[in-house]
Amino acid sequence: MLTLFRRPQLLHTQILIGLAVGAAAGVFSTSCGAMHPSSFGSSTMSLTIGQVFLRMLFMVVVPLVFTSLALGVATLGDISRIGRIGGKALGFFLATTALAASLGLLLMNFIRPGGSLDPAVRNALLAQYTSQAAEKVSMATENGFGINTFINIVPRNPLSAAVNGDMLALIFFTLIFGVALTKIPP
Repeated sequence: MLTLFRRPQLLHTQILIGLAVGAAAGVFSTSCGAMHPSSFGSSTMSLTIGQVFLRMLFMVVVPLVFTSLALGVATLGDISRIGRIGGKALGFFLATTALAASLGLLLMNFIRPGGSLDPAVRNALLAQYTSQAAEKVSMATENGFGINTFINIVPRNPLSAAVNGDMLALIFFTLIFGVALTKIPP
């Protein structure tokens, strides 16, 4: 076991080790909180730690997307290569999206989350979140998918898109920025 940490590991091995350690720590902390909630801490403390962790993840998303896409396009060098690689990336995106949606629907129909809830709890949750759900549905039908979706991909202000988490607009700007970087002479 000690030899695992003495010799240098490849990056993908380090990532997999970190993933395994993080997953084990998450399972351990969750099981400790479920078995001994009074000794592990209050649920408010657990929620606070969870919210801070999620905010830290969201904090990293925008810089990570921007730098990885801009540098990826800039290192291609030749603009004509972007179309071929972009087509492959789009195909991969569509295939993984279809797989994820199919897997989600399959698991949802098989597991039926919420099916074992007490009817009183289910009705209370429905009453609590009905207005929010109706707001989201009306917003989705109002915006719809059409020409406005494609217009909204082009951001008026890229910083505003980054702040508001408009990832499509941010990705579009980043791709244009990366193409502009390829035009700068070395």
